[in-house]
Amino acid sequence: MKRFLLPLSVFLLAAVIVFPSSARKRQQHQGNTFELIEATIDDIQDAFASHLLSPHQLVSLYLARIAAFDSAGPHLNSYMFVNSNAVAAARDLEADDVRSGHDHHNQPLWGIPIIVKDNNDTFDMPTTAGSVALGGSVPPDDAFLVKRLRKAGAIILGKGSLTEFANFLTNGMPSGYSSQLRFELGGTAANSTLGFGFDAYDPRPDPRAGFNDGRPALTPGGSSSGPGIAVSANLAAVGIGTETSGSILSPASANLLVGIKPTVGLVSRDGIVPITADQDTAGPLARTVTDAAKVLGVIAGFDPQDPATAPCLKPGNCFSNYTQFLDKHALRGARIAVPIFSYWT
Repeated sequence: MKRFLLPLSVFLLAAVIVFPSSARKRQQHQGNTFELIEATIDDIQDAFASHLLSPHQLVSLYLARIAAFDSAGPHLNSYMFVNSNAVAAARDLEADDVRSGHDHHNQPLWGIPIIVKDNNDTFDMPTTAGSVALGGSVPPDDAFLVKRLRKAGAIILGKGSLTEFANFLTNGMPSGYSSQLRFELGGTAANSTLGFGFDAYDPRPDPRAGFNDGRPALTPGGSSSGPGIAVSANLAAVGIGTETSGSILSPASANLLVGIKPTVGLVSRDGIVPITADQDTAGPLARTVTDAAKVLGVIAGFDPQDPATAPCLKPGNCFSNYTQFLDKHALRGARIAVPIFSYWT
């Protein structure tokens, strides 16, 4: 099953870029084009290395898709807030790159656009937990993991929608529903509630009698619905979700992504709207296991503001590189069972 895609001829050049002749030999194994659809971190970084693509161009490509599919078109509603400074942040990254002599050794996510669930603090964008009660509240600083992402060279493309207050304050809340007002590109609050997020595989409202409130026919999962939808629909390269009980695993499953719920204490909870301290954690949502492992290595580690991370001070408990544990033959000989069920029963 393919993710929901619409023909968009106006953005044709934004979806496929031809390699200049000087870069063709270096990128011969990948052909002579860069495909934004399903691009991995490695794909993007190869395009940067070949000088085919720059971070600000990549951000512009994602913003074009967000405008076409999230804010308009099928209205997937994966973004609570789109970072109006994302292009400028990417250009700043490029300028720093020149000054540093193109050394990305300490920036494993250099130029990678990422969506962060809107219960993670960001100093330059509102953090609302999906609730109109928090309005356009802007925290004074970043959550610890957001600081780590920026330090690693990632570009925060925007804040992902979610089940309001991570589905904690009410019973029966539909996955992916938010009462917060929609924020337009540029940061202006619209006059309409964001409402439901829609799965990229089937962005229809539920057609069944009795379900006429606009909820999706196919659940996007929750409560980290926005990052799940956005990564699945190629509206961001990777995403950050949070979980107390199923809130990363659910949208990962619903959107056919890789989600990792880390052990509590592996990733700092500082700057994340809490539910319960002994279960809350944050983790990556990505298209591939490799991408998820790369993001986990960036956000994991000791934070003096979160005592649960103290075990990371002991060598061998936390790592900055989780790709070292990947084994492409790990499932050799495995048998995978696929249950048959219906959403309509």
